[in-house]
Amino acid sequence: NNTYGISKNDLVIELNKTFKEFNINTCRRKSYFISQMAKETECFLYGQEKISEYDANKNYASVDGNGEVESGDGFLYRGRGGLQITRKNGYKRYGKFIGDETLFVKNPDELLKKEHVIRSSGWFWQHGKLTNSGDTIPLNLKADLGNFKRICVLIQGSDITFSKRHE
Repeated sequence: NNTYGISKNDLVIELNKTFKEFNINTCRRKSYFISQMAKETECFLYGQEKISEYDANKNYASVDGNGEVESGDGFLYRGRGGLQITRKNGYKRYGKFIGDETLFVKNPDELLKKEHVIRSSGWFWQHGKLTNSGDTIPLNLKADLGNFKRICVLIQGSDITFSKRHE
């Protein structure tokens, strides 16, 4: 088991369900998806971002539904799940997708449950990345184009970790 309690067998089952639900159905799509999750979770060890409370509150303050630094929203809505959904509105949007917009806002650790930790990643892969205009960027299309570096930037916010994700 990893630190969020999913056995290797359950991980494979959840990955396969997620692949089917979100059309991650080619070798390239699957390999890009898994490599991004492997980097975000330190090879599937951690279901939530390893960041200090101070840094999370500073880095995620006043962005995408989060309050000011003092609100503590940055740390409360730090990255969770295989692709590390962050920020209050990210948690709301995934909740809306599953039919309960407030579930993860009220209890962010729900994202660490077996049924959400991988599925939320598939959702993010298909619907999670927003442009400034509010449109989503489906990462399957970027994978189909072989644009691994762009996917890294869309998930991480920069290409700093590109080489580690590409290994």
